[in-house]
Amino acid sequence: MSKIVFLSEAMTLAHPARSRLLATALQEASHEILYYENPVFDHLLPRVPFTVNPLDSNSPESFKERLAQGIPLYDSDTIERYVPEERKILAKEKPDLVIGDFRNTLQISARLEGVPYLNLMNFPWSLHAEHHYEMPPGRALKYIGKWLGDQLFRAFSHSLIRGQCDPMLKARKKNGLEVLPPSIEYIYTDADYVGYLDLPFVYQGLKMIPENHRFIGPVIWEPDIPLPDWWNNVPQDKPIIYINLGSSGDTKTLPVLCQRLHDTGRFTLIVGTGTTETLSGIPDSVFQAPFLPGTKASERADIVICNGGSPNAMAALAGGAYCIGFWSNLDQAKNMSFLTKRGLGASFINIPSRISKVVNCCLSDPVLSNKQKADLAREFKAWGPGPRFVSFVQKILEPGRVVAPKPEQGRRVQSR
Repeated sequence: MSKIVFLSEAMTLAHPARSRLLATALQEASHEILYYENPVFDHLLPRVPFTVNPLDSNSPESFKERLAQGIPLYDSDTIERYVPEERKILAKEKPDLVIGDFRNTLQISARLEGVPYLNLMNFPWSLHAEHHYEMPPGRALKYIGKWLGDQLFRAFSHSLIRGQCDPMLKARKKNGLEVLPPSIEYIYTDADYVGYLDLPFVYQGLKMIPENHRFIGPVIWEPDIPLPDWWNNVPQDKPIIYINLGSSGDTKTLPVLCQRLHDTGRFTLIVGTGTTETLSGIPDSVFQAPFLPGTKASERADIVICNGGSPNAMAALAGGAYCIGFWSNLDQAKNMSFLTKRGLGASFINIPSRISKVVNCCLSDPVLSNKQKADLAREFKAWGPGPRFVSFVQKILEPGRVVAPKPEQGRRVQSR
């Protein structure tokens, strides 16, 4: 039996949700799991057959604020807090492998403690993906406009991204580790092994990835909560739109978006507000609840409007719905750029001036074709994450396995 430490960041709900499911799959495969996570989302997350130990993590509120202000998610203060705690855990547990979900400081901690490190990420951040940058919402965008903002952001992206990388680059140098290029993709994916929680089907033209990188498939999770009383009373006489901007989305535009869609008279709206607080301005005819099972809601919907992040977008596609990403950060924008190219959705920045474009997109009756739905159903079935993830981990743990093969030792990505 191998001992595996699992550390999950809790800046958004998606990370601990998928980490718990993957850790459970490993325990069921007879591995010993030592699991660590900040309990901020514990009331929403699935119960697990192992102890959930506490872990320091920046709050979801801090995550949103840092994104809005352009502050590095892993600044010097965060790194100086995380690394000692991680090293203490690894020294105490002495695992055969440590797995991190957006726990970027493990690239320092695991190397210093001599523990092989598997990093769970989404493929849009890979060095092997095409890179797409748009200026995210913020104060500057309000004054200079979307078009000019994108031009300036792309022109100065190297300098802007260097600022995001500097704290981690300095921490690596301080700890005597290899110097990395000033690339956010290097910072986010540096590890001995990388597992991509995505469908390779989405990334057209993808041929090779390094041998120590694997697609393991999307982890689709939804809270185990009772369905709202209105669930069986939703009328079927109009196209249904399911709106869920998620824990990392910006809900300030949600009431106006709902009102504008309602005013068309063309749609029935189902909304997961993502908060127990009452949001004023949402029409009474809208079917709403704080949280909804995303896949079930997507299966009922013709169109899903979400934050564009991988978890919500994958739930929409798994349900056979067209996905409109109303995005608030660069991660969501990058993810939607691939879905848009694949003809699986549309992408709009989450600012008030783009609400009309979202409404017009819905009015154009976008739907997935029967072939697209069949292709997606086949791919989701083929890329269920549990077996592939367990197989990858067991391969890593084979006796004599060489940590971090050279990048040129690539492997062809199979469609299934």
